[in-house]
Amino acid sequence: MTIHTAEGFTFSVSEIKPCLADNMKVRIIAQFEADLTPILEILFLHFRNANYSRNLVCVTTKRAGHSTTVFGSGKVAMTYLKDEQEAIGQLVELAKTFSKAFIYLDTNGPAESDIVEKKESINALQIHKLLPQTDCGDCSESGCFAFATVLMNGEKDIDDCGPIKLRKNADKREALVKVIQPINLDFVREDRSDLAEFLGLKS
Repeated sequence: MTIHTAEGFTFSVSEIKPCLADNMKVRIIAQFEADLTPILEILFLHFRNANYSRNLVCVTTKRAGHSTTVFGSGKVAMTYLKDEQEAIGQLVELAKTFSKAFIYLDTNGPAESDIVEKKESINALQIHKLLPQTDCGDCSESGCFAFATVLMNGEKDIDDCGPIKLRKNADKREALVKVIQPINLDFVREDRSDLAEFLGLKS
């Protein structure tokens, strides 16, 4: 088993199997040597398409056909990958997100419970109300409600809606982003040299 290092984290891939829905793709189980529980809610608020399970202590996100589940224990399950090489690349990117989430936690504290609960309760109807509601088909869906549904499922992104990118709909887009991505870790600085020590990953 090969140990990989990224952003101060170490991880290994412990299982690789064919995907159940497509045996030309693989699903993997990996283990990060870190307690990710403190950042799960932050990750939930960062991932635009995500579900948070308090019982299983995990966050699941879907994007571009991939499904990724992050457990507080450091276990990560990913599906619909081309091969192990792609899996490693995805896990390295995930490590970058974990790093930013811990920096966010250290800087801003835990995610606010009311914001977490608000995102947990969001549904397609609420998302539909924030869309331009032109039913133009630019997104290749039958209408805005259908787009709201696939947006929630992680099958499409906000900017797959052409009208919402127009200047006149800037307020709608901003409101929609705030609903489905209350925390954006993309803007968190990554230049923290003592991160590994902060995480307790080195003495």
